[in-house]
Amino acid sequence: MKKPTYNKSDRLPVRKNNPHTPEARERVIDGLRASAKADFVFIVRWLTTGKSNGEPIPLARCDNLRNIISNLETLKAGIQPDWRKALTLMSREVHSRHKVTNTAKPPSKIAVGVISNLNEISQKIASGKATHDMPARLNYMLQLTTSLEGGDELADSIREVTKSAEMALRGYSKSPQKQKILKHIQLPKVLRDDKAFRDECAHLAGISDIIVVANCLIAMSARLGVSPVNLANRAAALKNVIKPEILPELLDLLQQDVDITALVPPPKVKDDNSRSDGGKLVGLTGIVEGGASIGVEAQRIITAELKKHIPLTAVQRIALDTARTSLALECDAFNVIEEIKRISANLNLRPLAVATYVAHKSPGIRSDIAGDVITLLAQDEVLSSNET
Repeated sequence: MKKPTYNKSDRLPVRKNNPHTPEARERVIDGLRASAKADFVFIVRWLTTGKSNGEPIPLARCDNLRNIISNLETLKAGIQPDWRKALTLMSREVHSRHKVTNTAKPPSKIAVGVISNLNEISQKIASGKATHDMPARLNYMLQLTTSLEGGDELADSIREVTKSAEMALRGYSKSPQKQKILKHIQLPKVLRDDKAFRDECAHLAGISDIIVVANCLIAMSARLGVSPVNLANRAAALKNVIKPEILPELLDLLQQDVDITALVPPPKVKDDNSRSDGGKLVGLTGIVEGGASIGVEAQRIITAELKKHIPLTAVQRIALDTARTSLALECDAFNVIEEIKRISANLNLRPLAVATYVAHKSPGIRSDIAGDVITLLAQDEVLSSNET
């Protein structure tokens, strides 16, 4: 097993702060006490002035102080007796807000039982001991009071306690989620100004190759943050930019690229060089070594091929980028191998070099078959070199 180090690229992370030291324990206890004192001061202020001013009961503060007391007792750090006294006073205030009243005398046995259970439930809610069976019990008690004469006030008390029980079960400290306000995104100047957009698309004038035009528009869309289909439609509206006879096929090709790109999950950005599949980035090269999704052996072959830095011409690069979008839809490893051999013969490249380029790009060869494709092509290359 590797010895833990502070090197960023090491596989075994090391915590900078040891949570088991006495200093760390003191920091935690000091933080809890500071938070408890702040909640205690707020509760006392509410009892003295806030209550008379009509301010709502600080239920979240009570719940937080109760949790801090429990945490400090677990740490055997000791608590202030005044904190419990403040919680007791707040429990009485919460209980009094439930407005549990007796029915007209002489009360029936049903009413006496309902009031007794209602008082018990109300006290438990005020003490922060709400349980999940309380709403069902309160609903049953409400059904019993509908048949009682003069039970309207008791029914109102039951509804009030039911509302408090539901709030307690959801958690006092949970605030309502704020509504998201969508900010207006201002488009780049190139898209707002027709002259600037024409200058941006000037290099497309006179090009008849659909693949070249599609790759240029895809590169522009990545730079400007706009769909390539929208860019093609706007460029087609300008004269002498995109030839009308290639526009339908160009739009179809760009739409296919958009659909394929939508199927690819977004990359996860992490602070370190490790990946979720077990792989690891080699420095800042973008090369991935190791990993369970493709296989360690296949990743080793990919790393060795990419380190060779095989030069590619512009035509070869465009052809490979076009080929990898079609290979991303293929599920059979042997069909992928046959297609890679056909592409490598046309471009005068080694099949393993083509497979490596396509496998480490996205979208490219599917990760579940990429390992088999790379391994089989590497074995085929070794056998071919041995025969010669």
